[in-house]
Amino acid sequence: MANGELPEEYREFLKQNVNWLERLGDALTGVDERVDYLVKQLAGLKLSEETITKLTEAVEKLEEMGVTVPKRTEQVTFAERLAPLAGLKQEANVPMDGIITSVLFNFPPGCYDPVTGNYLADMAFGHGEEQICPSEGTLALSGATPVFPISQKVKENDTLWAILENADGLNPHGVSIIATIVGG
Repeated sequence: MANGELPEEYREFLKQNVNWLERLGDALTGVDERVDYLVKQLAGLKLSEETITKLTEAVEKLEEMGVTVPKRTEQVTFAERLAPLAGLKQEANVPMDGIITSVLFNFPPGCYDPVTGNYLADMAFGHGEEQICPSEGTLALSGATPVFPISQKVKENDTLWAILENADGLNPHGVSIIATIVGG
């Protein structure tokens, strides 16, 4: 194993336990997978009561420093196949207290008109009264799935919302937004 390379056993663990969406943001949010792996490794060890106490104290110190390990990861999805010239605002309740760590926008190919130079699908995402992504206006792309890392605290049953619009007068477009929340 080269310096800085992950052990094969850990890479296999990730393949079996991390879905495609979590892998998109792994460079930004991989801490929870590493902790899950370490916990499973520690569980297989025969540890003394003294060692367990020291580990518990170390975790408590990390929590005092503001480092927490999420107990759950949930995604809230807004998706719609929009008829020509249709738009809507969808709302959903937050499933748990936590932090929104990323927002993914999915614009399929065909959301751009090369004749007019206009993008045909627009979207925005928000929490409560605040628009989060983009910070103002709407985002319009074609054949792209950008993931925006954010850090927005949320409480269970807060309202998340998405604006989904199709400016194409001829064709429907299926678009989606996925917000990832960690907490629990």
